[in-house]
Amino acid sequence: MSDQLFQYLGKGWAYPFCFENGNIAKAEGLDSIKSSIYLILDTKPGEIFMMPHIGCRLWELVFMQIDEVFFALAEEYIVTALYEQEPRITNIRVQFVTMDEEPNRVDIVIYFDVIRTGVSDSIVYTFYTQGGEAA
Repeated sequence: MSDQLFQYLGKGWAYPFCFENGNIAKAEGLDSIKSSIYLILDTKPGEIFMMPHIGCRLWELVFMQIDEVFFALAEEYIVTALYEQEPRITNIRVQFVTMDEEPNRVDIVIYFDVIRTGVSDSIVYTFYTQGGEAA
């Protein structure tokens, strides 16, 4: 990966925050983007002092039943938050995976392309509700 491209992808604190050799762990390149995505999804808008725009409304769905309405709202909240807050990615797609043995769990697979790199990748974000059985 070229130095210019590596600078574009950036580096910063890893998320979730942890320590490595007595220092705050760092994330670089593609890991920096993934850390940013997890931070956005795990944060309620307004939760970070002086940065009220950071976050995703996904938490509003914690008491909903897992059904088509849940899927539509979750996709809208995720895609909107990531397009607004993570400028290094595009072509965001969301897929939901439910399991009968854990009816309140949804694995949310988020596919994305990294701008200026030609790299496509994905993450899995696990979300739990208190709202009932999967459809």
